[in-house]
Amino acid sequence: MMTVSDSWNDPKYLYTKPILSSPVVIVMTKDHSYVDSVYYLQYDDIAIVKGYRYAEKIKKKYPDYHFHEVKNVQEGLEGVATGKYDAMLSSMALATYTIERMQLNNIQVVGKTEFNIKVLFAVKKEMAPLVGIINKVTIGEKKAHELLREWTYQKYVEKTDYGLIAELAILLFVILFMALILYIVFKKKSQKYRQIQDLLSHTNSEIDDAIRYASLLDEPTLLTSDDMTTFFNDSFLLSKPKNIKSTAYAHFLELDHDQAILILIDAKGEHIDGILNILFGKKILKKVTGQIKKHRVDANPAVILDALEKELEYQLDKADLKSKPNTIGFDAAVIVINKAEKTLLYAGANIPLFYMQNKEVKIISADKHFIGSDTDHYTNHIIQITETASFYLLTRGSIDQIGGEQELLFSKKHIKALLGKFEGHPMDRQRNTLAQMIQSSQSNASEINDITIVAFQIAP
Repeated sequence: MMTVSDSWNDPKYLYTKPILSSPVVIVMTKDHSYVDSVYYLQYDDIAIVKGYRYAEKIKKKYPDYHFHEVKNVQEGLEGVATGKYDAMLSSMALATYTIERMQLNNIQVVGKTEFNIKVLFAVKKEMAPLVGIINKVTIGEKKAHELLREWTYQKYVEKTDYGLIAELAILLFVILFMALILYIVFKKKSQKYRQIQDLLSHTNSEIDDAIRYASLLDEPTLLTSDDMTTFFNDSFLLSKPKNIKSTAYAHFLELDHDQAILILIDAKGEHIDGILNILFGKKILKKVTGQIKKHRVDANPAVILDALEKELEYQLDKADLKSKPNTIGFDAAVIVINKAEKTLLYAGANIPLFYMQNKEVKIISADKHFIGSDTDHYTNHIIQITETASFYLLTRGSIDQIGGEQELLFSKKHIKALLGKFEGHPMDRQRNTLAQMIQSSQSNASEINDITIVAFQIAP
């Protein structure tokens, strides 16, 4: 018996379920700041351990990059420390442990890649009963974190999300700049002096509200989601924002090998209100998903929507209610998939669920109220997965989008008919078709909305 990664495949062995997971990280010298992806290493010399399966995946995705194969992680890390290589790709656990063991004080983990390694046991076939015994042992996320912390030195450069801060600063600057221009122009006309005062008062009020509201965010951090492609048979995410940033957000959380949660939220409001609401929604979602991981909130869609409602109310109670925007709140949908029981559980707040099974397209309507409407009742709907089925979540902007030569509403009826034509088509082809239709409809429409579509396919 030995530990291997989930990409290791030898027919001489049987394999258990994954026990632990570790991200593939980027190691560089300490003078480097956070690196968000392998994509940004295109001009660097990158060390990677020869023969590792994840190494082949990385080289396949980035075929033109300068990769150098090394015999082991020690050789690669020492190469980075001495300047032979610019970066080293390795698992978090192995990299941090080896850096500490070799006392390489001038290098550190500077970022996580989009690749993950799941650790499991490989057992010789003559010891087959051992697989079932090991699979009965469950290591919770908290216990797994404690084990990794005990046996590895997990320290890396944290990412500061300056992008969101910059976007908010730009929006506030534009408001101030517009107010200044209006003031200079209209001040010359004494008969409109009152109008200028009213306008400036309204602008200052919006800025004050934005500042108070932004203070609630407490430097929001983007949630980390597992890759949907490792859980579903096929999937896609299509997003077409109206402005510089989408007001919709999808989050995927894998609870174990057979169970996962998919959450989609769509913020109310437009322009700065919409952006602030989605940031606020992410903060609330992060708090609730943390409670799910700690088993303080059940993995139940209706219960999760109720928890989002209560967390929103709690956060607003801590703030100055007089400054609360009228458009606060968001639509949401929660799906819990259980492969072992072959079921899908859904509940929605203004976001319906479309699905195709047995060559028939069906719609499950959401509850007609949003998160933030002071309503704590949400309805669960269960679907038994008897054969391969496709599921679709669409935000309100997607359903209301005007499209086609006759500018007909992209309504539930039209969407249902369109999905029926996708029978047997792979998800990437469906995504491309929808993207083309949306692009065509936007070119003919006088006004567009944010569009977000999440789709996945699952087999019994």
